[in-house]
Amino acid sequence: MLANFGKLLILFGFLLIVFGIILIFGSKIPYLGKLPGDIYIKRENFTFYFPITTC
Repeated sequence: MLANFGKLLILFGFLLIVFGIILIFGSKIPYLGKLPGDIYIKRENFTFYFPITTC
């Protein structure tokens, strides 16, 4: 029982590391956030961005 819980904690930690790397280097990945289907509206005093296909 505890061995399974330990494996689950290791998996959760690995996923957190991967998520952190994506957050750090996400802006450097080309086309992430600029996919067809993402809504981007830019006006004089207003900018709206809704990532439909990036999600």
